[in-house]
Amino acid sequence: MALPAQLKQRLTERFDDLIAEGEKVVASIKQSGNPPTAPILEWGTKCASLLTLILPRNHPRRADIAGYGVQFGCLVNPPNQLPQLIGLRDDFVSGFLDDLGERIEAEIAADYMGQAERLLTEGQSGKYDHVPAAVLAGAVVENALRQLCDRQSPPIPSKKRNGQPLTLDPLIVALKKADVIKQTEAAQLSSWAHVRNKAAHGEFNQFHPAQVASMIEGVRDFLARHM
Repeated sequence: MALPAQLKQRLTERFDDLIAEGEKVVASIKQSGNPPTAPILEWGTKCASLLTLILPRNHPRRADIAGYGVQFGCLVNPPNQLPQLIGLRDDFVSGFLDDLGERIEAEIAADYMGQAERLLTEGQSGKYDHVPAAVLAGAVVENALRQLCDRQSPPIPSKKRNGQPLTLDPLIVALKKADVIKQTEAAQLSSWAHVRNKAAHGEFNQFHPAQVASMIEGVRDFLARHM
Protein backbone atom coordinates (compact mmCIF):
# COMPACT_ATOMS: atom_id res chain seq x y z
CA MET A 1 0.00 0.00 0.00
CA ALA A 2 1.47 3.34 -1.08
CA LEU A 3 1.14 6.19 1.35
CA PRO A 4 -1.55 8.76 0.50
CA ALA A 5 0.12 11.71 -1.25
CA GLN A 6 -1.06 14.19 1.39
CA LEU A 7 0.36 12.11 4.25
CA LYS A 8 3.66 11.58 2.46
CA GLN A 9 3.91 15.33 1.87
CA ARG A 10 3.28 16.08 5.54
CA LEU A 11 5.95 13.60 6.64
CA THR A 12 8.43 14.99 4.10
CA GLU A 13 7.79 18.49 5.41
CA ARG A 14 8.41 17.19 8.94
CA PHE A 15 11.77 15.82 7.80
CA ASP A 16 12.59 19.21 6.25
CA ASP A 17 11.64 21.10 9.41
CA LEU A 18 13.79 18.84 11.59
CA ILE A 19 16.72 19.07 9.20
CA ALA A 20 16.53 22.87 9.26
CA GLU A 21 16.24 22.81 13.05
CA GLY A 22 19.16 20.39 13.26
CA GLU A 23 21.34 22.70 11.16
CA LYS A 24 20.70 25.50 13.65
CA VAL A 25 21.53 23.21 16.57
CA VAL A 26 24.77 22.08 14.92
CA ALA A 27 25.71 25.71 14.22
CA SER A 28 25.15 26.62 17.88
CA ILE A 29 27.33 23.70 18.96
CA LYS A 30 30.16 24.88 16.72
CA GLN A 31 29.85 28.46 17.93
CA SER A 32 29.76 27.65 21.65
CA GLY A 33 31.85 25.25 23.62
CA ASN A 34 28.96 24.81 26.05
CA PRO A 35 25.69 24.94 24.05
CA PRO A 36 22.33 24.75 25.90
CA THR A 37 21.16 21.17 26.22
CA ALA A 38 17.41 21.85 26.04
CA PRO A 39 17.29 22.61 22.27
CA ILE A 40 19.49 19.59 21.58
CA LEU A 41 17.27 17.23 23.55
CA GLU A 42 14.13 18.77 22.07
CA TRP A 43 15.46 18.21 18.56
CA GLY A 44 16.52 14.65 19.39
CA THR A 45 13.12 13.80 20.86
CA LYS A 46 11.27 15.05 17.78
CA CYS A 47 13.64 13.14 15.50
CA ALA A 48 13.09 9.95 17.51
CA SER A 49 9.31 10.33 17.22
CA LEU A 50 9.47 10.72 13.44
CA LEU A 51 11.92 7.87 12.90
CA THR A 52 9.91 5.53 15.14
CA LEU A 53 6.96 6.12 12.83
CA ILE A 54 8.87 5.99 9.56
CA LEU A 55 11.47 3.24 9.88
CA PRO A 56 10.41 -0.37 9.20
CA ARG A 57 10.81 -2.73 12.15
CA ASN A 58 13.74 -4.55 10.55
CA HIS A 59 15.56 -1.48 9.22
CA PRO A 60 19.26 -1.44 10.23
CA ARG A 61 19.00 2.17 11.45
CA ARG A 62 16.04 1.52 13.75
CA ALA A 63 18.42 0.55 16.57
CA ASP A 64 19.90 4.06 16.38
CA ILE A 65 16.66 5.76 17.43
CA ALA A 66 17.55 5.45 21.11
CA GLY A 67 20.62 7.58 20.43
CA TYR A 68 18.44 10.61 19.73
CA GLY A 69 18.01 11.14 23.45
CA VAL A 70 19.87 10.68 26.70
CA GLN A 71 21.52 7.29 26.64
CA PHE A 72 24.07 6.07 29.16
CA GLY A 73 24.47 9.64 30.42
CA CYS A 74 25.49 10.99 26.99
CA LEU A 75 23.53 13.62 25.08
CA VAL A 76 22.32 13.22 21.54
CA ASN A 77 25.01 14.09 18.99
CA PRO A 78 23.47 16.33 16.29
CA PRO A 79 26.65 16.77 14.17
CA ASN A 80 26.74 13.01 13.60
CA GLN A 81 23.01 12.39 13.42
CA LEU A 82 21.98 15.23 11.13
CA PRO A 83 23.61 13.62 8.04
CA GLN A 84 21.84 10.38 8.95
CA LEU A 85 18.50 12.20 9.12
CA ILE A 86 19.14 13.76 5.70
CA GLY A 87 19.92 10.34 4.24
CA LEU A 88 16.77 8.79 5.70
CA ARG A 89 14.71 11.65 4.34
CA ASP A 90 16.05 10.89 0.86
CA ASP A 91 15.24 7.18 1.27
CA PHE A 92 11.71 8.05 2.39
CA VAL A 93 11.03 10.39 -0.53
CA SER A 94 12.49 7.85 -2.97
CA GLY A 95 10.13 5.15 -1.72
CA PHE A 96 12.64 2.90 0.04
CA LEU A 97 10.79 3.04 3.39
CA ASP A 98 7.34 1.99 2.15
CA ASP A 99 6.79 -0.39 5.06
CA LEU A 100 4.80 2.41 6.73
CA GLY A 101 1.97 1.98 4.25
CA GLU A 102 1.82 -1.73 4.95
CA ARG A 103 1.77 -1.12 8.70
CA ILE A 104 -1.12 1.32 8.32
CA GLU A 105 -2.97 -1.22 6.19
CA ALA A 106 -2.38 -3.94 8.78
CA GLU A 107 -3.63 -1.70 11.60
CA ILE A 108 -6.78 -0.86 9.65
CA ALA A 109 -7.43 -4.55 8.99
CA ALA A 110 -6.90 -5.37 12.68
CA ASP A 111 -9.36 -2.65 13.65
CA TYR A 112 -12.01 -4.00 11.28
CA MET A 113 -11.49 -7.52 12.58
CA GLY A 114 -11.99 -6.20 16.11
CA GLN A 115 -15.26 -4.63 15.00
CA ALA A 116 -16.36 -7.90 13.42
CA GLU A 117 -15.62 -9.79 16.63
CA ARG A 118 -17.56 -7.27 18.72
CA LEU A 119 -20.54 -7.53 16.39
CA LEU A 120 -20.49 -11.28 16.89
CA THR A 121 -19.83 -11.49 20.63
CA GLU A 122 -21.73 -8.46 21.90
CA GLY A 123 -24.89 -8.95 19.85
CA GLN A 124 -28.20 -10.19 21.20
CA SER A 125 -29.01 -13.88 21.21
CA GLY A 126 -31.27 -14.85 18.31
CA LYS A 127 -30.41 -11.75 16.29
CA TYR A 128 -28.46 -11.67 13.05
CA ASP A 129 -25.37 -9.91 14.37
CA HIS A 130 -23.23 -12.62 12.78
CA VAL A 131 -24.32 -11.39 9.34
CA PRO A 132 -22.55 -7.97 9.33
CA ALA A 133 -19.61 -9.63 11.11
CA ALA A 134 -19.27 -12.07 8.21
CA VAL A 135 -19.56 -9.29 5.62
CA LEU A 136 -16.91 -7.20 7.38
CA ALA A 137 -14.48 -10.11 7.81
CA GLY A 138 -14.98 -11.04 4.18
CA ALA A 139 -14.22 -7.49 3.06
CA VAL A 140 -10.98 -7.58 5.06
CA VAL A 141 -10.00 -10.83 3.36
CA GLU A 142 -10.76 -9.45 -0.09
CA ASN A 143 -8.69 -6.34 0.55
CA ALA A 144 -5.81 -8.46 1.90
CA LEU A 145 -5.83 -10.62 -1.24
CA ARG A 146 -5.66 -7.52 -3.43
CA GLN A 147 -2.67 -6.33 -1.42
CA LEU A 148 -0.98 -9.70 -1.90
CA CYS A 149 -1.57 -9.47 -5.64
CA ASP A 150 -0.05 -5.97 -5.76
CA ARG A 151 3.05 -7.07 -3.81
CA GLN A 152 4.06 -9.78 -6.25
CA SER A 153 6.76 -9.19 -8.85
CA PRO A 154 5.34 -8.68 -11.38
CA PRO A 155 2.02 -7.77 -9.71
CA ILE A 156 -0.85 -10.20 -10.20
CA PRO A 157 -3.78 -8.45 -11.92
CA SER A 158 -6.60 -7.85 -9.43
CA LYS A 159 -9.01 -6.33 -11.94
CA LYS A 160 -10.91 -7.60 -14.95
CA ARG A 161 -10.17 -6.33 -18.44
CA ASN A 162 -13.06 -3.87 -18.11
CA GLY A 163 -11.47 -2.39 -14.99
CA GLN A 164 -13.87 -3.95 -12.52
CA PRO A 165 -12.18 -5.45 -9.43
CA LEU A 166 -11.98 -9.22 -9.16
CA THR A 167 -14.13 -10.77 -6.46
CA LEU A 168 -12.90 -13.15 -3.79
CA ASP A 169 -13.00 -16.42 -5.71
CA PRO A 170 -11.03 -15.20 -8.77
CA LEU A 171 -8.47 -13.59 -6.46
CA ILE A 172 -8.03 -16.88 -4.63
CA VAL A 173 -7.55 -18.74 -7.93
CA ALA A 174 -5.00 -16.20 -9.17
CA LEU A 175 -2.93 -16.32 -5.99
CA LYS A 176 -3.01 -20.11 -5.85
CA LYS A 177 -1.94 -20.34 -9.51
CA ALA A 178 1.02 -18.06 -8.72
CA ASP A 179 1.87 -20.27 -5.70
CA VAL A 180 1.48 -17.34 -3.31
CA ILE A 181 -0.99 -19.39 -1.28
CA LYS A 182 -1.15 -23.17 -0.95
CA GLN A 183 -4.06 -25.51 -1.66
CA THR A 184 -5.07 -25.74 2.00
CA GLU A 185 -5.16 -21.96 2.33
CA ALA A 186 -7.08 -21.63 -0.93
CA ALA A 187 -9.70 -24.09 0.33
CA GLN A 188 -10.05 -22.20 3.59
CA LEU A 189 -10.34 -18.87 1.79
CA SER A 190 -13.01 -20.33 -0.49
CA SER A 191 -15.05 -21.43 2.52
CA TRP A 192 -14.87 -17.88 3.92
CA ALA A 193 -15.89 -16.48 0.54
CA HIS A 194 -18.90 -18.82 0.63
CA VAL A 195 -19.96 -17.50 4.06
CA ARG A 196 -19.38 -13.89 3.01
CA ASN A 197 -21.45 -14.36 -0.16
CA LYS A 198 -24.32 -15.93 1.80
CA ALA A 199 -24.29 -12.98 4.18
CA ALA A 200 -24.12 -10.39 1.40
CA HIS A 201 -27.03 -11.95 -0.52
CA GLY A 202 -29.42 -12.24 2.37
CA GLU A 203 -29.18 -16.01 2.85
CA PHE A 204 -28.96 -15.55 6.60
CA ASN A 205 -30.09 -19.06 7.50
CA GLN A 206 -27.41 -20.72 5.37
CA PHE A 207 -24.64 -20.15 7.91
CA HIS A 208 -24.45 -19.74 11.67
CA PRO A 209 -22.50 -17.71 14.28
CA ALA A 210 -20.02 -20.51 15.01
CA GLN A 211 -18.91 -20.45 11.37
CA VAL A 212 -18.38 -16.70 11.54
CA ALA A 213 -16.42 -17.02 14.79
CA SER A 214 -14.16 -19.60 13.14
CA MET A 215 -13.85 -17.34 10.11
CA ILE A 216 -12.76 -14.36 12.21
CA GLU A 217 -10.11 -16.41 13.99
CA GLY A 218 -8.89 -17.85 10.70
CA VAL A 219 -8.74 -14.48 8.98
CA ARG A 220 -6.62 -13.11 11.80
CA ASP A 221 -4.18 -16.01 11.40
CA PHE A 222 -4.07 -15.45 7.64
CA LEU A 223 -3.34 -11.75 8.07
CA ALA A 224 -0.57 -12.53 10.59
CA ARG A 225 1.11 -14.86 8.09
CA HIS A 226 0.80 -12.78 4.98
CA MET A 227 0.32 -9.13 5.94
